[in-house]
Amino acid sequence: MIDTNKDGRVSRKELGAFFKKNSVKISSKELKQQIQAVDLNGDGYLSLEELRVAFGNKMSH
Repeated sequence: MIDTNKDGRVSRKELGAFFKKNSVKISSKELKQQIQAVDLNGDGYLSLEELRVAFGNKMSH
């Protein structure tokens, strides 16, 4: 699960922790760039809908 606090959105901290847990090495700069690329409404967080759009059916809730 990416949205660890279950607030309906994914923060940079949550996404970074998810990547680390899954042995994905990514720098803070790369993480920020990835979020900006997927963050369609520009609020600095990834909604579950934005994640679905970005990753399609590869994600589960």
